[in-house]
Order: sequence, then C-alpha cells, then structure tokens
Amino acid sequence: KTDTSYADAGRGPFQLSASQGLTSVVDILRPLRNIVVVAGAGISVSSGIPDFRSKGTGLYETLDTASLGLSCAEDLFELEQFLHDPRPFFRFARNLYPSKDGRGGPKPTPAHRFLALLSERGMLRRVYTQNVDGLEERAGVPNAKIVQTHGSLSHASCLQCKRRVDSADIMEDVWSGRVPKCRREKASAKNKKKKKQQEKAEQQASTAEEATAAAAAAAESLPPPPPKRQRRPTRKVSESSFGYADNGVMDDDDNAVGDDPTLCGGVLKPNIIFFGETLSNGVTRRLEKDREKADAIIVMGTSLSVAPMSKVIQYLSPSIPRFLINRNVVKAANQRIRDDTTDEEEDGGKEDVEEEEEEDTRDGYVFDACLLGFCDDVSRALVKELNRGVNGKSVKESESGVTCSNGETYRMLCNVEEEYRGANGNVHGLNRHPSDRVLLFPGAVIPKEGGGGGDSDSDISCKEVARCDGCEQEIKGGKSIMKCQDCFDFDLCRKCYDSKKVAESHFDGKHTFVEEEE
Repeated sequence: KTDTSYADAGRGPFQLSASQGLTSVVDILRPLRNIVVVAGAGISVSSGIPDFRSKGTGLYETLDTASLGLSCAEDLFELEQFLHDPRPFFRFARNLYPSKDGRGGPKPTPAHRFLALLSERGMLRRVYTQNVDGLEERAGVPNAKIVQTHGSLSHASCLQCKRRVDSADIMEDVWSGRVPKCRREKASAKNKKKKKQQEKAEQQASTAEEATAAAAAAAESLPPPPPKRQRRPTRKVSESSFGYADNGVMDDDDNAVGDDPTLCGGVLKPNIIFFGETLSNGVTRRLEKDREKADAIIVMGTSLSVAPMSKVIQYLSPSIPRFLINRNVVKAANQRIRDDTTDEEEDGGKEDVEEEEEEDTRDGYVFDACLLGFCDDVSRALVKELNRGVNGKSVKESESGVTCSNGETYRMLCNVEEEYRGANGNVHGLNRHPSDRVLLFPGAVIPKEGGGGGDSDSDISCKEVARCDGCEQEIKGGKSIMKCQDCFDFDLCRKCYDSKKVAESHFDGKHTFVEEEE
C-alpha cells in the first residue's frame, strides 16, 4: 500500500465538497506522486482525430465504408480484415499520419498538456494511452512514462519476414493510399548475389595472377633499357564527358517493389494493435509493477469498452482515489470472487481469500469524482487550479466554478439536479454515482430519459474477446472468463479453470481467480 491511500489515511472514500467542487479534487491530487492515467481517443478529438463511439461524430458513425470497400466501420481495425485485404486501411491511413508538407497533422491538446504538467510536477507515474498518435510525448511527457497499449504509428513491421522499419520508410505509400511492401532482399537473392560476387572476385584474382606471371616472363626476355631521356612537359588532357551513367539506366521507380522476385514484398503493417491481437507483454509487466506504487488513477476520454485495458480499474487497489474525465459517466465491468472454498483448505488457506482482499468502501459506484465535459475544458480547469498559488499565479473562480474556454463555468450536479431529472424523477446515466460526486463542464452528457434505475441509457458494455491462456482458444461470448486477480491479463476458460491443472500450476496455485459477472 502507498502512504497516500485513503485506507492508510483513515479517511475512507473521498468526500467531494459541493461548495469547493474542483478544489476538493485538486486538494487530493496535489500531494500524490504516482498517479496512473488511462487515456483514450477523447483527449485527441480537438486535434482533429475523431474518437470511435461518440454519437454523430465518432469514426464508427462517420466513416464512409462504401468508398473503402468495408461492410462495417469496425472492420477498419480488425486484424482478420487487414490480413485478408489491407487496402481499405491504407486508403484511410493518411488521416492518421502527419501531412506530406509537415505543416498539418494532429497537435497536442490541452488534455495532453495537462498530462505533461503532472509529469513536470512529479505527480505522474505512468500514462497508459490507447491512442497511437504519439501526442503525449510531443506534449512533453517523457517517453519512459508513456505506455502505448495499442502500439504506435512510428514504426511498421513486415508480416512476412518481420523486418521493422521507421514510419518514414512507408510515408510515400501512405500519402498515396498504396499498400507499403517490404523491400528487403530475399535470402536466396542475397546468396545468389554473394556467390556471384565471390566467383567474380576469384576470376579477377586468377586473371591477375596469370597477368603477373606473363609480365615477369616477358621482362626476362627483353633487352636492357636504353639510357634515360629528358622528359617533355606533361600535356593537359581535357576531361571526358563520359560518365558511369552511360553504362546503365537508373530506374525511376526504384522505390516500388512491383513484381521483383528478389525482394520480400510482404505487407508492412503499422505497429498498432488491431482488434483480435493481444497486448504486448511489456504492457502487462509495467502494470504489474505500477500496481504496487499507484496512488491514484485518472481515466480520461475513454468509454472503457476495449478489453483488457477496461479492466485496469479493478486491477489496481480499491483504496486509491479514482477520477473520471469524460463527456459521460462510463460503466466499468464488475468482477466477483468465486465462492469456491469448500475444497480449498488443503491449499494453504484459500478459504480466507475474500477476507484478505482490500475492501472497496464505495457504495456501488466506481469513481470518487466524475468530471464530465470536453477533456480540454476539464484539463484547463484542473491546470488553473493546480497553478493556484504556484509561482505567484492565481485563478479567478466564480461562485459556481472555474470559467472554461467558452466563458461557461462548471457546475456541481447536486446543485442543478432538477434540470436533469427524467419522467420517473431520477437522474439517468450516472451508474449509481451520487450527484454530489459529479461536476458538469461544457460538453457534459446526462441523458434525461431512461429506465432501470436511471443508468441503463448510458451503460456501455465491456464485451471482451479473450483467449484462454490454458488451451489458447477464444472464449466465446456468454461464457465465463476466469481472470487471475494477481496478474493483469491472464485468463482461463471455465473448462480449464475447473480442471484445476492450469490454475494450480500458475504461480503454484497461489494466485486467486475472479469470474467476470455478466
């Protein structure tokens, strides 16, 4: 546990002051030194990169699938579709990379600069970004503090020979909408070329030896040389216009692989994680290390609908504060510990696992504070509040909150709750978060109608496509996913879990598994 956890401080769950609002949030953040941030597409929207799921503006709603030859927008980042036909992706890819003249392309937003400020103040431990645009580093966050969970556009790899190249090597193809191909020489071509060079060198060596022997024999038969005569002045010889270019013709299209049988020709896939691929082991290792140090988590601009990063909240300690910066309240997937304790007494006291788990004192909600609105406006307000009294800086705060970019101020939902009540008298879309834990900024989305206690309209399912680490088969929807609670991304299907062979061999059976609750 960390020194700054609520449990250690004896304060219980964080209480947000309706009168102080944002100041209460920043007062909790300011002394922290190991904040973990999970960032999504929402922090890059104002840079010109659309997010995926926003109604009306998200990529999945605005993508012209017909022009790309796709049956649905989700196929754009599906691995199976890419392997079958990479052309649709590369027709779209120019929108992801900087422009050809270098002047356009996405630039860091206020949300990225907020992350850089946390790093500058020594408050940031790590940013786990699901974005592939690299804007966190461009904003000033050190590379060592960034984990690109879904990869990066900075490099690409050949699907055939696994050669890794810099993005600069594929940019001409990307800007032209072509599929970039690997230009590495095939091993057979290299061997033939090397053999030909060796044969030529041997032939030249043999010819040189023969010429040397003939010259020596001729020298012995020649008469003595005549007396030396005075040398005439050297004549200047005019330079010839003949050059090596006359001996061959350069190929104007020497960057194109074409049908050259000596080149690999494999597709160069950007090093980003497509749906259907697993996270790199480096992501898992970093999270497992950061778990012990993290003293808060901030979730920014993500619907938490893509596994396994949607599970980070449950993986980190429940005793650390959790903050959401997003346009709407998101629903994190729940996990419960299996009550399989009847036959566990022989395994070293597994029956006490539930008692040993850190208790989550939150009453059914996930985040201690939900800062709803455009990520940029929320970030600007947080930066102003963090700068209050620092280096002589101060910030004006009206009675109802901090002034945002458009002149509006944030409001505490508990103070304006009547405006958002539905027909049944409830405020919908809060996912059981109390209204005094919700701050409303410009762009906040609170649905006015709904059912099922007011939360169903904003529920975002966290459907996970997982593979069993035992049998390596996909765990189909509707079936239980048994997740190791001590490792970040170790899953078993119910069959492998019930057989106990894999579970008991995993860390000698000392790790606890939880079942995803449907």
